Amino acid sequence: MLLEGKKQDRQTIGSRYNFPIAFAVNLILGIGTCVFLPPAWETNDDAAMAMIANGRGLAAEPSSQLIFSNYIWGQAVRLLTAIFGYVGYSIGAFASITISGTIIYYTLRKSGCMHILCVSVVGLLLFRPWSVPQFTLTAGLTMVASICVLHLFCQRKRLYLLAASCLLAYLSYIIRSQEAFLVLLVALPFILKGEIFGNRATWIAAIVVGLAVLVSSVMDYMSYQTPQWQTFNEVNFARAPYTDFGAGLMLRDRPDIYKAYGFSSNDATLITGWGLYAVPTLANPIILTEMLRKLGLVVFTGGAAQNVMLAINAFKHPYLLYPLAAALLLLVLCRLSWRMIASWAICIATIILLALLGRPAIMRVYYPLLVLLTVAPLLSRPSAFRQYLVSSIVIYCLLANAAHISAVASRSTLIQKDALFDLNLLNGAPLYVWGDQFPFQKVYGPTRDLTNGLDLKIYGFGVFTPAPFSVAAEEVAGGRSFEQQLRSSQGLFMMASSQDLRTLGSYCKEHFVGNLDVQDIGKIADSPLRKVQCVIPTP
Repeated sequence: MLLEGKKQDRQTIGSRYNFPIAFAVNLILGIGTCVFLPPAWETNDDAAMAMIANGRGLAAEPSSQLIFSNYIWGQAVRLLTAIFGYVGYSIGAFASITISGTIIYYTLRKSGCMHILCVSVVGLLLFRPWSVPQFTLTAGLTMVASICVLHLFCQRKRLYLLAASCLLAYLSYIIRSQEAFLVLLVALPFILKGEIFGNRATWIAAIVVGLAVLVSSVMDYMSYQTPQWQTFNEVNFARAPYTDFGAGLMLRDRPDIYKAYGFSSNDATLITGWGLYAVPTLANPIILTEMLRKLGLVVFTGGAAQNVMLAINAFKHPYLLYPLAAALLLLVLCRLSWRMIASWAICIATIILLALLGRPAIMRVYYPLLVLLTVAPLLSRPSAFRQYLVSSIVIYCLLANAAHISAVASRSTLIQKDALFDLNLLNGAPLYVWGDQFPFQKVYGPTRDLTNGLDLKIYGFGVFTPAPFSVAAEEVAGGRSFEQQLRSSQGLFMMASSQDLRTLGSYCKEHFVGNLDVQDIGKIADSPLRKVQCVIPTP
């Protein structure tokens, strides 16, 4: 009896420190990753939203309307930037990752998993978000944490666990609503059970979260319904099928459609990509919508088999391969249930559906789903033998994943401020950037802004171009649109690929009977900086 009492006391003390240990492990993992492997944004999206929150680069003024995230998250990020400066956006992202990792670790520990297994699982799943952060990953991880703590609530019936689950679900939603709902969809078999819906507190919590989501959605929607946002709303809705879902590529093969609206083959090429924003006369939402209607269902059915194969082949990439291997092995080694099988089925069906809709191989969207499918089997209290076996497998996947990410990072050299020296040639003039030709992720990184003190204004050709806070909108309002500056005697400073410049040259010739003069005047991090002018011969 005395021995049993001492054993129970040790378990109580150990349980008391589970959360601090979980937090410490995640903090050490995050800081260690950032020290030995300086983080870099995975995509331009986070760099752009950091610029918007700070009123730098693409943004002429700060804004809480981040476009990809909810207005409430934008307000929170603006508050962080007011306190911490440029890194405020990054602090919000890294804090969300740390909280999610802590909750996942804590939940696994409370579910009977050993520390070695918790450390290896969290290390495997969070190494990428820490070293290559991306807001879709962050939102997905936060929703996985919400599902985990909800599972723990079903066992312990503690209201603070339910409150934590609700807060995490709401946080996930305001960071990236689409990913939040996607993870929630795959997790439905674990949520639709009597322990949850048979509890009055759960129903009240669900109503509160639903109301919070509804209010946030209305606030986000209303923030974009001012007259200043009318052009953005119209153009963004019309262009999305062309740039995001493959309609632009389909349009190239339909001269009968684009010629009926006075467009040339070169114009159709511009509409296909970010050249749509380079030439506002092509971004006519009425015409774009009518051409899309004439393209019909071919937009959604064209290349369907190819897209599905692209989605399947994406899982061969190391980005997804190691978490996939861990998830599959855990499915086999841990207790199999119909809920796990149903979640896998929903996951596969969702990936195929996204591919059929023209969005294949979006690995950052798939990654949180694999995180969920890796963590879920461990919540069923696997035996000690299975935990040791699983730990060895997960540790191997962790090391292989870390080696791959480190190798990729070593090939991607950091940019130093002297690599931007030629930006001084602009002398306050805006830099016109076509698509991703400017190294946004490296210049506007998670922990530093290399343009600090340069007063760089970027007229970007992308989603943010018609937004009222953008440098592009400011230039147009001042009577300095891209087409006007292109034909001016001064020309403009541009970063664009050779192919895009050839397309622009054809546009200059077709629409203005001119010749495009391109001069290489410098380099920005090994990418050419050019002076571009559409020279129109005098009659």
